Formats: sequence, C-alpha cells, structure tokens
Amino acid sequence: MNTWQKIFLGMGILFIVTLCVFPPQIISKQSVQFLPITYGYPVDWFRLFLWLVVIIFVTGLGIATNKTEHS
Repeated sequence: MNTWQKIFLGMGILFIVTLCVFPPQIISKQSVQFLPITYGYPVDWFRLFLWLVVIIFVTGLGIATNKTEHS
C-alpha cells in the first residue's frame, strides 16, 4: 500500500468514526442535525446508511485510483 492509499484509508476511517460519534438525528418532523450520539434523539438510519455508503465509495475509489505512487 503506497502513501496515497494509506492517506485515503486513514481519512475514510476518520470520517466513519466521526459519523458514528455524530450521526444524523431527527430533531423535528422536517429537521435532521448531526448531534453527538449522547443527545438521545432518534437516529435517521437512512441518511446514516447513505453517508456510510458514500464514505466507503470515495475511500475505495481513492485507494483504487492510486495504485502507483505519483511523484
């Protein structure tokens, strides 16, 4: 694994951890905010799933496109 792949992997892990700590929570009927998990509002699981899919996709794409070290 080269430097760019490690950077993309590290960023992906950091973003997933951040999303788990601050998941999208339903505040009111038309309002969703990213609050700490300890606030106790219900988690919007659909938006959480979509964010996870996008993060994993971008991380995988970054790792796949950086197969060789660019200098």
